Amino acid sequence: MTRREFLKYIGYSTLYASLFGALDICSLAGCGSGKFNPQTIPPSFIPATTEEKTMSAFIDTVLPGYASDPEGSPGALEAGALTVLFDRSYPTYAFIPIATALLNNEAQNSYNKAFYELDLNSRTSVLSIVEKQLAYISLLIQFVEGAFYLAFVNDVGYQYMGYPGANLGYVDQGFSFNTQMSQELTNDGNLP
Repeated sequence: MTRREFLKYIGYSTLYASLFGALDICSLAGCGSGKFNPQTIPPSFIPATTEEKTMSAFIDTVLPGYASDPEGSPGALEAGALTVLFDRSYPTYAFIPIATALLNNEAQNSYNKAFYELDLNSRTSVLSIVEKQLAYISLLIQFVEGAFYLAFVNDVGYQYMGYPGANLGYVDQGFSFNTQMSQELTNDGNLP
């Protein structure tokens, strides 16, 4: 994907998300309070298929959110990582079926349950085993982390980390053009 295609995709994604309510453009523009506001999180997507449930559990294992985090902090699910993984324009979409099969297979072998039925510690151990079997799991993990830390879908991660968002540049420090900022060491202005 070229840089131009990537920027075009980001623009279309932002427009699409804002039109359908998944992204509040005003909250992005106002991101700068430095405090996390859980009320700006869009309504949760309720997974229905086995793949969606498994990928939701996978996402919650990589960056635990409200459901699994002991402090109740937002995670990658709240940041829209499920939307990112199931987006057909990203390379992650092609690996979802095999990742789902491997995660559920290993969970069945280890715990006699589906991956999404396990607790966080069990899912973490299953994920570490599957990560050794399938190298592409790291690609899925990177996209999950990107959804949270790089704000692919919304700014939940930015708000949680206290990142103020884009700014207008440096604050004026009182420097102005044509003002003497230092004193010469010699009378004639030359080096000694």
